[in-house]
Parts: sequence; structure tokens; C-alpha cells
Amino acid sequence: MKHLTLLCLMFLLAPSVHAQLRIDNPRHLDVSGGRAQLILHSAAQVVAEEFHVQDVHDVEFPLTLVLGSPDDYYEENEHTKTYSVYLRTWDEDKFAVSVVRLSVHRLITKERRDKMLARIMNRVNRLSPVDVSQLPGKPEPQASNNAR
Repeated sequence: MKHLTLLCLMFLLAPSVHAQLRIDNPRHLDVSGGRAQLILHSAAQVVAEEFHVQDVHDVEFPLTLVLGSPDDYYEENEHTKTYSVYLRTWDEDKFAVSVVRLSVHRLITKERRDKMLARIMNRVNRLSPVDVSQLPGKPEPQASNNAR
């Protein structure tokens, strides 16, 4: 019954082309592809709800899950629009966290990120227009005793 329910859910999610999941698993580690796809789709729905995105397709994206990696991490290439999650072994929680982080990161466009950076630097410059190390009377940093 559990497999039938999972199969029905996968069938219902099939039209969602934006949330395609590819799994690279060269060492044939245990993984539930159906659960991974459900996590990917559910994360997109929750992020869309949390950030008031009207169309969940704006949050969904194709993703590659790579199992057997030496480290757990995720990466995004804005130029090629490729997104990957690397895990040592299948871990639903780590996968979900990585998907949420990628989803949230994708909500902020490059233009918006650049505007935010400009606002941050303007605020910093208003609060501290000069780097503290450039203030008069500031002692010069001393060389470490380990320097040879």
C-alpha cells in the first residue's frame, strides 16, 4: 500500500517539469528516488508559501542529487542554471535543507542582490566612513612571532 501511495503521488507530480530530479549514484547507495522527488516538490511548495510566491513553478528548478560524494554540500551555477546537491549517503533532512537553501537563494535575482549589496555598503559607510585600521594613532599590527 505504501508503494502504491508513493507511485500515485509521483504520477500526480509528473507534470511538474520544473522540479525534475536526476540522481547520480555510481556506488549504488540506498536512496528512495520517489521520496527525493517528493521532498524537492514539497520544499518548492513550502518556500513559495512562506515567501508569498504566487506560482510554485517560479520556485521549482531541475536538480541533480549526487550520492557518494566525499563531502555534503550544494552548488549553484547561475550562468548555466544548474543546481546540484552532493551527499555522502542519502539523508532526507540534509537533502531537504539543501533544497530549501537553493530555493531561497534562487528567489533573489542578481539585480536584487546587487541592490542589496549597495544598500549594505552605503549603510556601513554612513556608520563607519573610514576603516578602523586607517584611523590616526592606531598602532600598526605587529608581526607574529611565528613569522620567519
